[in-house]
Amino acid sequence: DPAAVPALREGLHSLTPDCRALCAWALGEIGTKQAEEALLEREREETEPAVLAELRQAKEKITGKHP
Repeated sequence: DPAAVPALREGLHSLTPDCRALCAWALGEIGTKQAEEALLEREREETEPAVLAELRQAKEKITGKHP
């Protein structure tokens, strides 16, 4: 549901890596331009490898492209 994007964007800043990864996955499932923007924004700041991997997979799901 695209209405969830603002809450999921906030979740990308959780202190818990699992929460950030789950929010990234959900944004990839939603697939809107706003979801993609949230993923790109977080990818620039993220340091946890598992979360970075999930961010990239979610972004690929939206764009259909591998890096």
